Amino acid sequence: MLDNVSVTTASLALATGIFAVAVSLLFWLRYEREQRDENLSEADLDHFSRQDRRRNIGLAILLILAQGIAVSPQIDRRVAGRPNLLFLLVWLAIFLLILLLLALAFVDLIATRVYAKRHREEILRARNDLLIEIEQIAREDRIKREAENPASNGTDH
Repeated sequence: MLDNVSVTTASLALATGIFAVAVSLLFWLRYEREQRDENLSEADLDHFSRQDRRRNIGLAILLILAQGIAVSPQIDRRVAGRPNLLFLLVWLAIFLLILLLLALAFVDLIATRVYAKRHREEILRARNDLLIEIEQIAREDRIKREAENPASNGTDH
């Protein structure tokens, strides 16, 4: 069986790693916010507002997880020969927080895909509009050339 020193050391190392990930995420989120275009559509503003909320919640969950994992070895596993309810509740909370993090990541993935699909469709619409405009200009140019040179009847040699 593991001794308390190795469990405490492993828990502190894991908590430190989670804390480092949370701090890195915090800096990344700030950088990303600063790089956003200021002239966003309402749909984009809504998307980024929801994304910021989700990611801030994820950041808070990571910090709580780090704290829970760091503190958990300090709680006795057994009290009076029976399982300690506090220890069980702390680890249940840790597992639930991990599930919540996974759910947030999944929701973020879906939202990002919807955002990308909306922008892809806008790009395709703009491309189609541009192609129609180019086709119309070419048609007008051909009609103009035919009117200037009626002898060629639209055939260039």
